[in-house]
Amino acid sequence: QSQKPDTTHTATPEKDKKKVTKSRKTPEKQAVPDNQPAAASPEVKVQSAEGRVEENKARDAVGSIFSAFKSLARKPFEAPASSVDAPVNSLAIHSKDIESVAFSSDGSMAASGDRDNTVVVWETGSWTPLATLKGHSNNVQALAFSARGRTLASGANDQTVIIWNLATQTPVRTIKTDKSVTSLAYNRAGTQLAIGVKSNEITIWDATSGNKIRSLMAGSDVLALAFSPNGKLLAAGGREKGVRLWNLAGRGGVHILEGHRDDITALAFTPDGDHLISGGGDRSVIVWNVADYSVHKKLEGHQDKIVALAVTPDGRLISADSQRSGGTIIIWDLKSGSIIKSIKTQNKIERMSLSPDGRLALVGSDKTLLVYSLD
Repeated sequence: QSQKPDTTHTATPEKDKKKVTKSRKTPEKQAVPDNQPAAASPEVKVQSAEGRVEENKARDAVGSIFSAFKSLARKPFEAPASSVDAPVNSLAIHSKDIESVAFSSDGSMAASGDRDNTVVVWETGSWTPLATLKGHSNNVQALAFSARGRTLASGANDQTVIIWNLATQTPVRTIKTDKSVTSLAYNRAGTQLAIGVKSNEITIWDATSGNKIRSLMAGSDVLALAFSPNGKLLAAGGREKGVRLWNLAGRGGVHILEGHRDDITALAFTPDGDHLISGGGDRSVIVWNVADYSVHKKLEGHQDKIVALAVTPDGRLISADSQRSGGTIIIWDLKSGSIIKSIKTQNKIERMSLSPDGRLALVGSDKTLLVYSLD
């Protein structure tokens, strides 16, 4: 067999290396004419230890700013609120936490109910108590004045609604329910009273005779009720996460408005009746078109569940949330959906009611009744 050529690389002999080395000629330096300046040597920058430290500090600062922007982008929008806003009045007369509040239709009176089974009626000019009403045997969770302010309805955990004559400060009648009362609403004419309880039943009563007119079935416990301004519609919200809207005047039945992700705890109609507003445990406020049951707009800005809603005569929306460290009242421009003002309370907001002129918010906060100016 023929042998393959040896392709193994071998070391170059030492004497050959010397020959190669000798064959490499060092290039000669070119002479520079006397009248031409020599080329400047390139400048080599050497960074000191102090310079490297400063550069690292600058890089860290830029990184911190970038991280802060990323963190802000992930956070939900927070309504601008001062640390704590002072109320125009602070009324400490209740011995236990306040569970319900209400203004009369003319704004001359207000009422507050507590966990001591007591209702206090206030004269709002001087904020002095007019009456202390005792008749319930458990927490008073709902209050509603009649249209002319002559009577006050109070609902409690004792499964009763008491209709009070405010002139004599005595009960006119007592309505018994099968569950704890959670919400009350008079129609604008004051002829009908709707009662919501911790079940799926809503009852409507004749305010004059005291007779039950009809019963409506909700999907779960009822937590909020609202009549439309013309009294033809009744809205109810609760634990089913949908708003139920009944047409009481015709045979339109019930429509369910879906958009919330948690319990619905507050409802209010706009003064013209064109929009229904709902708020709940998902911290959002939804404005609905009543005509076609569609979402008009959704408002975000609260940091906890919505406990109260109201609309002023000039079209501002007032919403309140409840937090352990203190609640927030937000005043919205309904047309643009922007926040006009926010008010931070020192303590948790249990309930809120708006004066008819839209200038005052009455807040139940622990054992204290707080009055805030919305101007």
